[in-house]
Amino acid sequence: MTTDIATLLAWGEPKRLNTRFGERILRIAPATAEFRKLWRLNKEVLQTAGLSWERKGEQFTGNVAWWTPVSEAQRKQEERIDKMSRATKADIDVPAPKGLNYFPFQKAAIAYALEHPNTLLADQMGIGKSIESIGVINALSSIKSVLVICPASLKLNWRRELRKWLVRPMPVNIVNRDRLGEDAPVQIINYDIVAAHREILERQWDLLIADEAHYIKTPAAKRTRAVCQIKAHRKLLLTGTPILNRPVELIPLLAILDPEKWGSQKAQWQFKFRYCNAYKDDYGVWNVSGASRLRELQKILRQSVMIRRLKADVLAELPPKLRSVIDLEVDENVREIARCERERYDELEAQKAEAERLKTEAEVAGNKEAFEAAVQALKAIEGVAFEEMAKLRHETAQAKCPAVIDYCREILENSDQKLVIFAWHQDIVASIKEALAAYNPVTVIGGQSDKSKDDAVTLFQMTDTCRVFIGNIVAAGTGLTLTASSHVVFAELDWTPARLSQAEDRCHRIGQADYVQVEHLVIDGSLDARMAQMLIEKQDIIDRALDEKEVVQPELAIEEPIERVELKTELPKVPMMGTEFPELTEIQLRMLLRAMRMLAHFCDGVKARDHAGFDAFDTTFGHILAQREFLTQEQGVVAYRYAKKYWRQLPGDLLVQIGIEPKLR
Repeated sequence: MTTDIATLLAWGEPKRLNTRFGERILRIAPATAEFRKLWRLNKEVLQTAGLSWERKGEQFTGNVAWWTPVSEAQRKQEERIDKMSRATKADIDVPAPKGLNYFPFQKAAIAYALEHPNTLLADQMGIGKSIESIGVINALSSIKSVLVICPASLKLNWRRELRKWLVRPMPVNIVNRDRLGEDAPVQIINYDIVAAHREILERQWDLLIADEAHYIKTPAAKRTRAVCQIKAHRKLLLTGTPILNRPVELIPLLAILDPEKWGSQKAQWQFKFRYCNAYKDDYGVWNVSGASRLRELQKILRQSVMIRRLKADVLAELPPKLRSVIDLEVDENVREIARCERERYDELEAQKAEAERLKTEAEVAGNKEAFEAAVQALKAIEGVAFEEMAKLRHETAQAKCPAVIDYCREILENSDQKLVIFAWHQDIVASIKEALAAYNPVTVIGGQSDKSKDDAVTLFQMTDTCRVFIGNIVAAGTGLTLTASSHVVFAELDWTPARLSQAEDRCHRIGQADYVQVEHLVIDGSLDARMAQMLIEKQDIIDRALDEKEVVQPELAIEEPIERVELKTELPKVPMMGTEFPELTEIQLRMLLRAMRMLAHFCDGVKARDHAGFDAFDTTFGHILAQREFLTQEQGVVAYRYAKKYWRQLPGDLLVQIGIEPKLR
C-alpha cells in the first residue's frame, strides 16, 4: 500500500492530546466510500499507521481518527520556543542610541519578537515593554511605518521614549481627535479615537504596537473592532495583564495576532470550551467566565505568540530603583497655568542670577558697601520668589490633580498591586484620597499623631483591601515602612533630591523583595517636567557617589575626564566678605576639590539652564578649580562658597566632610 495518509481524507485541524501512550496528535475526518473500500483491503496497515474508525456493533460509521506521535524535531522546536518565551538574556546585537543600553532580558524579548512577527509582549509591569518594542524597530531597518495605539494618558510618554531610543530619524506625530496631524512615519493614537480616523484603518503599516492591550479585551467594543481592522506586517501587543479576570479575555488579542487560527467563530468557541469551561446555565445562556486546562493554555501561548517574564525573574539585572518622568494628558487651560508658572520662575531666576553677579563683583572688588547692598537686594528677590512660586506651584498642582487621579486609577484598575502616592499640599492629598475612595486609601500628613500615622501604615501593610497610601513628602517621607508596595508616584515634587530619595526609600527598605518603580507625574514643558528630569539626574549622581562601588577612586578620579577649559585668566584670591574664615584642613581641601570636579563633570558650560553644574558667572572659575591637582587656602575659600551655593547637587556625606551644616539639606 502506497497511499499518502495526509491526503487520504479531508483531515480537520490537528489537536494535541495527552493519552495513555503519551502526547499524540489527533486529526479527524469523515469517512468516504473510497476509504471504506481501502479499509476492508488494508485494515491492519492503516491501523499500524495510526488510523482508527468508530464502530457500532459490527458496523463502522462516523469519523476516522488519525493518531500520530509528536516528532522529536517538533518537540525540540517547541521546547526551544518555550525557553525563548521565558529567557532573560539573548546573544543578539540590537542598535541603541549612544549612552543607552538594553537590559539582557530586554534583548531576549526583542529576539523573540524578531522570530515571531506577531507577538504578545506580556512582561510584568515595569520591565520595559515599550523599550523592547522600540528595540524591534531599531533591529529591523525594513520597518518604515509604525502605528502606536495606547491610552490617551500615555501618548506623550510614547513620544518621549521613541525620541529617546530610536537610532534612525523617524519623525513622530501624535494624532488628536479632530485631526490626523503631519504625515510622519510614526503615528501615536489613543484607543478611543482609532475608529474615527479612516486613514489609520485603511493604511498598511509595517508595525502595529498596541500598548496596554487589555483595553481591547471586549470583542463587541468599538475600539476592539477598530484595532482588529488595522493591517500591519508585524504586530506587537503589550500588556502585563493579558488576562485581567478570565481566559475568555484573551480571544480578541489572539484573533489580532493569529487571525487564521483564532479569527473564526468556530475556533473561538473551541477556545471557550477547552479553556473557559463553557456551559449552558439554567436559562440556556452560555457561561464562558470559567477557566480550565490553564497549564496547557500557557504552553500553547508561549509556543506560538507570547513572551512573559515576571519582575522576580529579572530582579538581579534591575537597579534597586527605576525612575521615570510621565507626561500627563491635560487640556490647554492646564497647560497655560503650567506655562505661566515656568515663565515666572525663569524671570525670577534671571533676577536672582543678576543679584548674585553684583554681589560677587562687590566681593571680589572688596567694596563692602556695594556688597551689603547686593546682599539685601538678593534677600528681597528671594523673598518675593519664595512667596510667588509657592502660590504658583500650588495652582499648578491643583490644575493637574484630575490627570494625576486618572493615571493612578488606571494603574489600580489594571493590576492588583498597591500604590504609594506622595504630594506636597494637604488639599491635593485630600482630593486624591476622595477620588480613590474605592481602594480604601490611607493618608499621612503633617499634624497627625504618631498613633494615627502608625495605624495608617499598619492598615496599608497588613490588609489586602487597602491598596493606596497617600503621604506628604515631608511628613511621610521618613521613618515609615511601606514595603507592601513597590510602585511610587509623585503627584508633586520637592526641590531637594534627598527628600525624594527618602520618600522612595519608604518602599525600598528591608523586606522589599522587588525593585521600586518611581514615577514623577508632570505636564509636558512645565517647570515640573524640568525639575523632575533634573532631580532624577541628581539622585542618580548621589546614588552613584554613595552606593555604587568604586565610583570615586582614592586619587579623586572621576568616571570621565573633565574637558579642560583653556583660559588665561588666573584664579583671584577671594576673601569671604565680612567674615573671618578659619583655615581649611587638608581633608576639607581634598573634599572641596572632589566637589568641584563633580560639579564640573556635569556642567556643560551653561549651554542649557538645567541646574546641573555651575551657572554662567561661576562656570569659568569652577572649571579652573576642578582642574587643579590641589587647592590652596584661598582657592579652598572660593570652592567652599561654590559648594554652599550648589549644595543641592552634592552628596550629603561630602557636604558633612567639607563642613557644611547638614541642616541645610
